Amino acid sequence: MKKGLYRFVLPHLGECARTHLRAGDGAPFLERSVYEALQFQPAFDALPTHDEYRIGHPVSNSSARRYEQFWFERGDGSGDTDVRRAG
Repeated sequence: MKKGLYRFVLPHLGECARTHLRAGDGAPFLERSVYEALQFQPAFDALPTHDEYRIGHPVSNSSARRYEQFWFERGDGSGDTDVRRAG
């Protein structure tokens, strides 16, 4: 099964999903339209936000922390990745 892990917003792409690396097809990130077209599970709207996902999956090693900083700093310093608050 092609599996999504969480959803978030990238400033220049909009809504995206982080997918499991074994998912193939564009892993590790897919825009919402591609995620839905490829029929990933769960449904995009059912995915937790990045912040919700991190509560149950804390970043524990330095390479993961660097990865998080690279993808999830919005440039305004907020670090806000919640799709529901995207403007």
